[in-house]
Amino acid sequence: MSNSTIQRFNDLTAAQLEFPSLRFDPSRTVLYVHEVADKLRMTEQHVIDLIDEGKLRAINIAGANATDRKFYRIPAEAYYDYLKANTL
Repeated sequence: MSNSTIQRFNDLTAAQLEFPSLRFDPSRTVLYVHEVADKLRMTEQHVIDLIDEGKLRAINIAGANATDRKFYRIPAEAYYDYLKANTL
């Protein structure tokens, strides 16, 4: 696990961490769209929309030439950045 992922996890406020349902195992470095959707209680399509809008950073592992279907993986640090920016 990268130091930046650990640091982002540690930087979350106490209020954010009091919801264990939002946390992933700290050893995870990449998350699936459906995992993030489940944690944030939103649809997978909404997570994809956040990615397409640039609000949630992700990697399309299908490659640049795959125009029909996208296979996103969300870096854990991007997930925690999104949480930090979008929670009170």
